[in-house]
Amino acid sequence: MSNAGSTTESDQSWPITFKYAAEIFCYMRDNAIDQTEGLVYKGSMMRVFHHFDIPRGSWGPVKRLLQDTAPTVDENGNNLSVVIPCLTLLRRGGGNRPSEWLINRSLSESDLVEYKNFGQPLTPARKVATLLSEHEERIAKLESRIRELESRLS
Repeated sequence: MSNAGSTTESDQSWPITFKYAAEIFCYMRDNAIDQTEGLVYKGSMMRVFHHFDIPRGSWGPVKRLLQDTAPTVDENGNNLSVVIPCLTLLRRGGGNRPSEWLINRSLSESDLVEYKNFGQPLTPARKVATLLSEHEERIAKLESRIRELESRLS
């Protein structure tokens, strides 16, 4: 039986990750206050996750989607002039002090596309050692050539 066109388990998790991220983002935005830095949410992200009963295993992917993805193109393929994530942690909370999150921009489907590609290395791991070896060899040859040229000039 062919797997062509089938949906993998990880493909099915994307929509739920985006749904959770949208819930978290909207809650934080709706409860943020206007400050000199911009719109700032003060509070515990963990409490927000609990508020929406988001499973603990989804917390990391949701936070990465909100904090680490910054699309460089919009949904029409146009380059964006400003590349920033949805949220930026301004101050980490602790004890009785709440965390402070800057709301940079709204969550969009472009974030989901960017997140799907996020963390996937540009170079497969098996090729890294080969590339490193090739670059080390090239550097050694260049250093040797520089020494040779310097000795000719002296």
